[in-house]
Amino acid sequence: MNTVAKKLPLCGLLMMAFAGPALAQGAEIRVCDRPNMNGECVDLRHGVADLRAFGMNNRATSFDIRRGTWMMCSEPGFAGRCLAFDASVDNLRRGGFNNTVASLRPVRTGGSGAAWQRQSITLYEQPNFRGRGWTFADDEPDLARYALGDRISSARVTGGRWNLCFDANFQRCREISGNVPNLRQIGMNNTISSIQELSARPGRPGPGPGPGVPGPGRSVVLYEDGNFEGRSLVVDRNVRDLGEFNFNNRVSSLRVPPGERWAVCVGQGFSGQCATVSGDVPSLSRYGLNDRVSSLRRVRR
Repeated sequence: MNTVAKKLPLCGLLMMAFAGPALAQGAEIRVCDRPNMNGECVDLRHGVADLRAFGMNNRATSFDIRRGTWMMCSEPGFAGRCLAFDASVDNLRRGGFNNTVASLRPVRTGGSGAAWQRQSITLYEQPNFRGRGWTFADDEPDLARYALGDRISSARVTGGRWNLCFDANFQRCREISGNVPNLRQIGMNNTISSIQELSARPGRPGPGPGPGVPGPGRSVVLYEDGNFEGRSLVVDRNVRDLGEFNFNNRVSSLRVPPGERWAVCVGQGFSGQCATVSGDVPSLSRYGLNDRVSSLRRVRR
């Protein structure tokens, strides 16, 4: 069979990521320890950070990609030499990758570049990244279909910014952008039912511009911490309820584009105490509005 393989950099890096187009759901692969998909095989709809847990470490000789693109690496944790494949291979001996695969995972589609391809999260059934691990590159609205609902105790982020959600379909969520060795620390041990990668586009949380850099176009950038630090949200329209973006009563600083003025308000629907702001506001405490903003709107001149 024809094979498309692309060399990638070492895969063990933690990246803050940027998302974009819609994702292809439902990656699936069969990995076998003999050529032509013979011998002992394992079927996967998720990535595996260490194939020893499935008895297939350094044994893969062929694989059948049924959906998606898959990255295969020579060391656990998606480290070492890595190749991305978007077609099946009936004999890895011809490509020099036979019996060397120690970890594999699906790759996000709809984007490009090594940083995009690194976006993934691995969920573990025990604290400190122990026990079996399941790796996902796309949103998963219901972990119960992997028999993982309310079974996760730690999480390792290879790339991206992720919501961990108490309920299916991304309800009642908390964002993480780094490793969490014990989910009990954030009150989410054995409670996760869905996961969602956060896109850095208007109207969704994501990494905002750096200090001294205005928001894109006529957008205002809200920051969870003072001095334009922490999680951020970019909005380019009036927002009646920041709870829609899980940002209610979380704004501590903001950047307004030159020539713009925005009203930030305590109540939903632009009600209650409001303040009109412009330019960079490193701390909303000066207006008595730190962690109190529930809505905001552009002020017309």
